[in-house]
Amino acid sequence: MGKTDELREILRVLPGIYGSGNVAGYLEHYATDLTSYFEGVVSNYDEACRFIWSMFEGGGKILEFSTGDRSHVVFSEDANAATLCYPWREKFRFADGRVTDTEYYQTEVWFWRDGQWKMVHAHLSVVKEHSASA
Repeated sequence: MGKTDELREILRVLPGIYGSGNVAGYLEHYATDLTSYFEGVVSNYDEACRFIWSMFEGGGKILEFSTGDRSHVVFSEDANAATLCYPWREKFRFADGRVTDTEYYQTEVWFWRDGQWKMVHAHLSVVKEHSASA
């Protein structure tokens, strides 16, 4: 399998990994120099990982999860970098019982390093929040 096919396979299975609540499996695809942007906050790798882990602490759980088309990937000429943009939706129950139902739009940048693909940047925007109940 070529490296472009490898990334396409990662992108195919990654929503299921996250959607199942496998935080460690999801975060293993982050580069240690990752930057992310979410709700006006720019985060580094450690901050982004702490934020995601904190959502699941104390019983936080994904109730519903879906993504739009993730197949339109733009590769650099040498296929060592790639970008993609896609919508996704998540209904989430936090440990305090609060439930959110939110549509997002995400842009990702991936680099091929040391024989593997790692996400180096993620930009996440809230598109719409729906009223939610468990």
